[in-house]
Amino acid sequence: MSLDENMKAGVAAAGSTRLKVPQSANYAFTSSAIKLNNKPLALHTTSNKALIDMRNEIDGPEGDEPKDMWKWLQKTSSKSIDKKIGNCGEIAAVALTELVKLKVKVPLEYVYVMDGTTMNAVVPHVFAVIGRTGGANKDDLSTNIGRPSSWGADAVVCDPWDRVVYPAAKYDMFWDGLKKHSQAPDSLTCVLIAYVI
Repeated sequence: MSLDENMKAGVAAAGSTRLKVPQSANYAFTSSAIKLNNKPLALHTTSNKALIDMRNEIDGPEGDEPKDMWKWLQKTSSKSIDKKIGNCGEIAAVALTELVKLKVKVPLEYVYVMDGTTMNAVVPHVFAVIGRTGGANKDDLSTNIGRPSSWGADAVVCDPWDRVVYPAAKYDMFWDGLKKHSQAPDSLTCVLIAYVI
């Protein structure tokens, strides 16, 4: 698929995802937070307790195999849609299931932004990736896949938590916000956690 097709799929998935999962515990930190009297709208905000309670209802992956990780993402997506809450991880999982419903035929991946030196989560932050060159079907899901600008001309970052979709080649300009939360800001990298099979 072309960059244009991947962008359209990403926008469709991000939009339907946020309609299905409107609330986040950290909504105030999104670049698109709508505020009234300097507070984020209640209709988009949930408590940390509600989020933790929901996460406790989801069993972890049964194993480290790609099929196990994909099943876990599907369970996470289903629970998040049911409760209408999620932070970036749950919302990225929902976006991947939406992309599958759209019959997107390029690699679809669940990617974690990490601090490359300490390998700790930066914010942490998770997003979906559409059409990364050389993407998906990796034997080693912990593979450091670098920065989005290295993923090919047609790759797209689908970040429905923040209600945004970017061409991956242009994503480096958005790393400044992540660097503020990093222990080693010059070493930010992405790690492939799971992919759609």
